Amino acid sequence: MKIFENRWFIMLVLLAPLNFLFGVDRNALSVTAHYIQPELGIDYVLMSEILVISTAVYALLQIPAGWLVERFGVRWMLAGACLVWSAATLATSMQTDVAGFFGARILLGIGQAPDWVACIFAMKMLFPENDREGASSLLLAASYTGFIASGAITPYIVENFGWRNCFFWYGLIGIAFSLVLFFGYKGQETDKLLPVSCLSGGTNTRWNAELIWKIAQIGLYYGAVCVQHGFFFVSFPHFAGSSLHVTPVLAGTLFSVLWLVLYLSVLFWGGLIKYLKTRGGGDWLRGNLGRSVGLMASAVLLALGVSWGSLWASMLLLCLSMSALGLCQVLTWSHVQSISGATGIAAGVTQLVGNGFLALGPVVFEILFKEYSAWTHVAILIAGIGLLGSALWMVPNASAIHSTRTEA
Repeated sequence: MKIFENRWFIMLVLLAPLNFLFGVDRNALSVTAHYIQPELGIDYVLMSEILVISTAVYALLQIPAGWLVERFGVRWMLAGACLVWSAATLATSMQTDVAGFFGARILLGIGQAPDWVACIFAMKMLFPENDREGASSLLLAASYTGFIASGAITPYIVENFGWRNCFFWYGLIGIAFSLVLFFGYKGQETDKLLPVSCLSGGTNTRWNAELIWKIAQIGLYYGAVCVQHGFFFVSFPHFAGSSLHVTPVLAGTLFSVLWLVLYLSVLFWGGLIKYLKTRGGGDWLRGNLGRSVGLMASAVLLALGVSWGSLWASMLLLCLSMSALGLCQVLTWSHVQSISGATGIAAGVTQLVGNGFLALGPVVFEILFKEYSAWTHVAILIAGIGLLGSALWMVPNASAIHSTRTEA
């Protein structure tokens, strides 16, 4: 049936729900950490290490995941990824000690590694260039909807049925959906125009200083973006309890509010950029200036929100920070897809660096909080890294440097 090959059908019925599950499963342990810590008898630093080990593994496997997607195709990798990470989620429900939790989270990182790279490839093959910001924003929104749902629903399930049942049912649902993906995905599976991509050093890729700088630039930029995501993803529940003095259930609700803002933000920015394109404008927003200002604004607003003592003032600033991060996310992934002949390695490197910072950031935040019993130093670190990442887009690229030297 032609409907199964329709790009919007594939996006809305297969890719979006997959990334919704990705968000739910990835965030579930962050929201339930407060309930599990007393059972394990561990502090926030060790708990943060358990939480981010999956992100570290996820980051390390990004480039191999890109290679596997190109070799075996989108359908096999997405269905296999969903099956493995859902099995890891189910296995989490059976753990009784720290080692077991580390093992389950490592398996989760292995399973989730191919998801975003495979989705980037799918979107590149399904959508023309003018529609990619909009498609990227929808896919990001689906993932953030999973974070929203997990923050709102997971504490309720844990309170009424226990955290083990929560992970058990999340895992079963994901395993079932992996079968839907395998039999339902009918889109193009590999990029026929690039049979051997830059990941294997094929002839289609011309490696030069400009291309290397483009990949390094977007990777480091996304690393700075993910430092902030690390705070929202892992550290916020602890911050909300220790600084804003809210209950775990309310912390989960506030967590969902923040990710709802991010969800609305990526949809807004994706729609605005598409509208400006149709009007023949918006180059300033989707270019270097937009990436730079977006990251600078989100970092400063996050630092102010962390430093503020009032619940409502802090949440307002954090929501504004999340809205600016939405612009950064949309611009990151549309830029990755625009790196001609190197989409695979650009996506892999960007995910590697970004998720490396996402894994490291929360551990450093918890160490700083443990050392100083305050979030002030965390705020300073976040602001500093954000400003450095913003400055990356003020550095001229290799072609501009070459042109300047030639003219001289």
